[in-house]
Formats: sequence, C-alpha cells, structure tokens
Amino acid sequence: LVARSLILFDSIEPSNEWLERQIPSFLTELEAFAAARSGVSDIDWLLVGQTKACLVAGACLAMGLRFAGTSNETAKDVLLTRLEAFRNARRSDLHP
Repeated sequence: LVARSLILFDSIEPSNEWLERQIPSFLTELEAFAAARSGVSDIDWLLVGQTKACLVAGACLAMGLRFAGTSNETAKDVLLTRLEAFRNARRSDLHP
C-alpha cells in the first residue's frame, strides 16, 4: 500500500474516504459477514483486524508523507482522528 501510494503520490487525498478506499473490499465484506454471524468460525478474526490496522497505518503514513509541510488542516484532522482511534482501540478478546 505504501509503495503504491508513493508511486501514485499525486492521487493521495486528505480525506477519510481516500483512506477507506485503500482497504480492499473483501476485508470490508468480511467484517460485515462477521457482524451478521456469531459463533465459532474457521476465520482468524484477530488476523483480519491486524491486517486492516496495518493497511490503515500504511495509508496514514502515505498521507502524512504527501502532506508533510503543507499545513493542510484536513490531512492533519484525518490523521489525528485515526491516531486517536488506534490509541483507543481495544485489544482483541478472541486470543489470549
């Protein structure tokens, strides 16, 4: 994700929508599937959550690099919101 964003540097937008578009649709669909179904599953949900977190962190890194030194308030707000979300995230109860 970071490499692709650095190649497509000018396409990075300072918005939550851009960040969400960086997450593959199958991960979003998988989360919706998890919400609809409860119980034991063959899917490692901790891994799914960590994968999404890594993708979001990579997108935040790319956005930070793109808008560093520009004083773009929108980018700053998006990045601070995501930072707070990571800080406040709960540890998974699925694995010890």
